[in-house]
Amino acid sequence: MQHKVVVVVGATGGIGSAVAHKLADAGASLVLAARDSSRLDALAGELSTTEVLSVPTDITDLQQVETLMQKTVGHFGQIDALVNAAGAGILKQWNKLEPADLDAMLDLNLRVVFTHLKQQRI
Repeated sequence: MQHKVVVVVGATGGIGSAVAHKLADAGASLVLAARDSSRLDALAGELSTTEVLSVPTDITDLQQVETLMQKTVGHFGQIDALVNAAGAGILKQWNKLEPADLDAMLDLNLRVVFTHLKQQRI
């Protein structure tokens, strides 16, 4: 992974963090994206063996995703791979679910990824 630039969305979650560590160990340069900037900074501090750019991003906001891509290309000049580790589940009993709960989960886990990938032509 030397000389490769990988964007990890959802980087501060369990899967995203584990992937970021593995990619750093393999020599990739990383762009870490998640909503919580303090957790992003903490993760970036753990990955001192590689070059890291942290960009607080809410992927449900198309403008923030565009900013993420612009900052990545502006800093590294390229994007070689994108890891989407962002996601959410519903922690309610099924009989207490509202349509808005399902819509929010599907927006984050499915629609956002499809829309952004289509727009970026990745």
